[in-house]
Amino acid sequence: MATSFYAYAKAIYELTDSKDAQNDWLEYLEILDQISKEKIVSKLFLEPDFSFQNMYLLVEKVVSKRKSFSLFQSNFLKIILKNRRFFDLKKIIQAFQTILYEKNDIAVATIKSSTEISSADLKHIKDSLKARLNKEIQTQVELRDDLIGVQIYVGHYHFDYTIETVVEKMKQKILKG
Repeated sequence: MATSFYAYAKAIYELTDSKDAQNDWLEYLEILDQISKEKIVSKLFLEPDFSFQNMYLLVEKVVSKRKSFSLFQSNFLKIILKNRRFFDLKKIIQAFQTILYEKNDIAVATIKSSTEISSADLKHIKDSLKARLNKEIQTQVELRDDLIGVQIYVGHYHFDYTIETVVEKMKQKILKG
């Protein structure tokens, strides 16, 4: 992953020396991302007469109302504004989380299901994946109306327990005979 998003995320990771510092950065990045989604911010930033310094002052003022921030975070803000990466914050956040997960031996499983998954079933899925991958497992559950069953994505693994896949496998077995 040699994107500029990863380079920004890696720089942030190298500046952090503890889980608290990493969480602080995640919180800061999430606040910046929320600000970047405001329509008025998008409009102002597209104005040709709206200078880099004005962009920085505006965002810094909004952030400071929600949270105090460090000199490193202030400098990071200046850099992403100057390099016109402010609206790419979601990708930077994802890259940063990916680095944190890799460094802490954590895998993220995305579970797509047609129905709510009970806590017992979720625990079973996490335990099974942990045993198979030898990593701690974080889960994200997405409810999908277009599925009947469950799909699980973790890294390059894909487990498909939907009715469509089960029927297709049965069909292939019958045809092979």
